[in-house]
Amino acid sequence: MNTSSVLRIAWYELSREGNKKSLWFVVALMVLPFIAAALVRGFSHNRVSDPYLWATIMGFRGSYGTTATVAIPLTVIAWSWLIAILFGGDLFASDLEDSGIALILSRPISRAEYVAGKTLAALVMMVIVFYVGGLSVYGASWILAGRQAGFLEMSIESALVGLGALPLLLVTALLGIKFRKPVIGYVLGFVVYFGVSVAAGLISAYYFVATKSVEAAIKATIIFKATVPFTSVSGAASILYGYLHPSNPVVLPFGPGETVKIDVGSYLALALVSLFAWIIVLSSLAYMVVKRMDF
Repeated sequence: MNTSSVLRIAWYELSREGNKKSLWFVVALMVLPFIAAALVRGFSHNRVSDPYLWATIMGFRGSYGTTATVAIPLTVIAWSWLIAILFGGDLFASDLEDSGIALILSRPISRAEYVAGKTLAALVMMVIVFYVGGLSVYGASWILAGRQAGFLEMSIESALVGLGALPLLLVTALLGIKFRKPVIGYVLGFVVYFGVSVAAGLISAYYFVATKSVEAAIKATIIFKATVPFTSVSGAASILYGYLHPSNPVVLPFGPGETVKIDVGSYLALALVSLFAWIIVLSSLAYMVVKRMDF
């Protein structure tokens, strides 16, 4: 595989994405936390004292896999599934619609290099988007709560959210290229996201009913989301935060104020291995589809 060819495809894709109108929607989501924090400070002189407020807003602390924290919808991470679907639907399919793929492959570029370049571009886009989103939340937290700790940790976990978005992005891209229509990729990508979300809820409910244990139910949900990362895009990052802060209790959605301490960090290896395995498998499937197609 020619590295320069892969990089050329990646640059082509990044340039194309930079010209899309949907990029402005993503930019708006990235700056929303900062704007919201500035408005809140403008109407209130009260400040909370919390050096890790950024982790709460991102959903890493106080709540695993839920939206119990009111501030979470203000962060780009809350919309990570939508961003992954928006970028994934036409990652390959748009080249089929405008016959651009035939022109690309008429050059000395193999189909493996084409898929690798597109996947690399998707990875770079997601990491940049969510890292900038993390910076926005970090800045908003300074406005609301003063000096914040853990800048390096926030950077790593934000980038990990971008990496965590790749499985959903790639399955959306795979569906888009399979049916040769970006809109079908968008719709089916949402179906996958919604279906896995429902499955996670059913698994949690089943274990809660079967074992009468809230802890067993939430552990089953964490394991499922770590293994099948199509709904909890920030799951690996949340687990990493739990690994770095093992004393942090998990707030469960089963009742107001009900908490139970779970060693979320113990699932970090499972989450990371599953994440990379899904990226490799989905990229390989995309290559197989492209390899068998006639243009």
